[in-house]
Amino acid sequence: MNIKFTAPELERTRLNASEQAEQEFTPPPPREVVVEYYNGVAETYFDRYFDPYYTGYSFQIRKQRVLEFLEGVQGRVLDVACGPGVMIPDLVRLGFEYWGLDLAPCMVEEAKHRFGHLPRVSLYNAPAEQLPFGDCFFDAVICVGAIEYTEYKRALSEMLRVLRPGGRLIVAFSNNRSPYHLWRRYIFYPIVQATSAFYGRWRRRTPSFKLLRTLQRHSILTFLQKNDCSIEDEVYYYFQLFPSPLEELFPWLDTLVMRHAERLYKTRWDWLGQGFLIKGKKGLLDFSNIQNKREAK
Repeated sequence: MNIKFTAPELERTRLNASEQAEQEFTPPPPREVVVEYYNGVAETYFDRYFDPYYTGYSFQIRKQRVLEFLEGVQGRVLDVACGPGVMIPDLVRLGFEYWGLDLAPCMVEEAKHRFGHLPRVSLYNAPAEQLPFGDCFFDAVICVGAIEYTEYKRALSEMLRVLRPGGRLIVAFSNNRSPYHLWRRYIFYPIVQATSAFYGRWRRRTPSFKLLRTLQRHSILTFLQKNDCSIEDEVYYYFQLFPSPLEELFPWLDTLVMRHAERLYKTRWDWLGQGFLIKGKKGLLDFSNIQNKREAK
């Protein structure tokens, strides 16, 4: 069903001027920095989904919510920023023709090594802002854990271009209004940077580009709706309630609390979720023609 925003909901998503300025003018991290990091972790990244603590749980619950959003959808699916192919087994099992794409060459090679032998699986190395596919080619496009590292308007425009009319777009990103995010961004990260000798081990595990950029929910929703993509559903996930560094000091307890807190995703406390998923439906207009006319102006 299409979501109709009430006045309180619109007020909740409205940004003040300073937040909008930060959103629009903070550039994404350099591509070479992102590629270097993900090339370096490509061989071990798949195993993170099976970590018994909070890292593995956050990935698994995100994957579960994406699969729920894909119920009733069939045909070709494009996985933008596919990584080592963690979505491939489930999507192939559900009957999709899978197409995956990633900016990091080593991630693509890892996905080919694991799943390249499967029928109806195609993998490519390319940026999200320049998808090497024709217009209206896919029945569904998903992008999880990557939109913050792109020029998001160009990336979303490309995803809509290759999506057929009536197709579904699913995008995941961090909820920058969650208490966990606010604590890390404005309190914990500055402390870590000021005391790097004490927290050196933690800092090495978290590349600096991951600390810099977030996207506003309102910006994503507004851009999609302006480009003939109605919002069918949205959901928060990954309820990380332990402030850093408690999740690393007590990972078993943190994970236990998160599993119980996940039930909040259908309550008025859903905004506590660290992650956010949007499901959109592309309209019947020819998006490529709209874009061409805008560029001509």
